[in-house]
Amino acid sequence: MIVNAASQPGPVPCPGSRSRALKPFLSCGIDLMKVARFEQEVARRGDSLIGELFSAAELAWCRRRRRAAEGYAMVYAAKEALFKALGTGKTGRMAWSDIEIRWPGAEGRPEMTLSGETAAEAERTGVTGVHLALAGCRDYGVAWVVVSGGGPCPAPAARARMPAR
Repeated sequence: MIVNAASQPGPVPCPGSRSRALKPFLSCGIDLMKVARFEQEVARRGDSLIGELFSAAELAWCRRRRRAAEGYAMVYAAKEALFKALGTGKTGRMAWSDIEIRWPGAEGRPEMTLSGETAAEAERTGVTGVHLALAGCRDYGVAWVVVSGGGPCPAPAARARMPAR
């Protein structure tokens, strides 16, 4: 599942429903990561931590920065912010590798690709778009994620019924 800032919510069919009405869904998550803390963890755990958290493309982007740890902090914050926006946290079989941040094109606007259990959870909750903003400085990496879409279909028993006339 590839979702990014260009994704747009569309009609969502609900089982047993005669319409394909769009039910708005919007949630957000934010995360702040201290760069020094990330540097300490990398010094302590080394390549095993880096390999667990980041894809090859993410590592390349981070290492092109003046201080790779600032990039690591931003990318890690983005993944944490997504788990918060989904409302689940990192649970069950979700993995850090289920989320990949990419920077296609010259404009440098990040996109998020979801796979595995994280993509399945996003699909279950009706997510059709993920909007991502990243910022970093010497001390902190921060990410803000907004998820949009049709939202989950209500259970048949929960639907409002019109009284008989």
